Amino acid sequence: MTARRTKPAPRTKKTSKRATASSASTRKKAVKKAASTREKAVRTKKAAAKKTRKKPVAKKPAGATPARKPKLGKSAAKTAKPRAAGGKARASAKARPARPRKSNSRTLRIAATRSREIGAIRHAYKHASAAILELSGELRVGDWIAVRGATTDFTQQVESLRLDDHAVASASAGDTVGIATLDATRVGDRVERLDP
Repeated sequence: MTARRTKPAPRTKKTSKRATASSASTRKKAVKKAASTREKAVRTKKAAAKKTRKKPVAKKPAGATPARKPKLGKSAAKTAKPRAAGGKARASAKARPARPRKSNSRTLRIAATRSREIGAIRHAYKHASAAILELSGELRVGDWIAVRGATTDFTQQVESLRLDDHAVASASAGDTVGIATLDATRVGDRVERLDP
């Protein structure tokens, strides 16, 4: 025998209205709660922004100094500092002497020497601290040279000379040689030999 299937009892109109009404009211409450939460978040952000916002400061006219109250008592005359025209106290400390420049041990500043132009920079290797110079005079290893240009001014001793990729002790006029430099050089800088 087969079992009979029974159909569920049909809902009455009262039950269905109540069920939909309760679910609708629940949805409305949830929407209201979400909206109020969003409004609270916006309000707190605005309040935080107001607190962090700086108030504009009124600018003082040029030359205006604030009025100072006079000191009272006998020691007031002793402690009063003379004032400059702008209303600021004068510096009582002595001016410091200029600090001597630190010099590189390989660099020499010769004050009373003769210099003779012996060439010009034809190519500069800034990262390798080297330069190619075309000679118009004689140059030897150990000579002191000055490199001068629009933005260049330093002295150094020639530590190495390279002619045709070979180390040489001296080079004469007309040769194109490579030297190691202590500072950056630029194309067109003059090279002078310093004679004591």
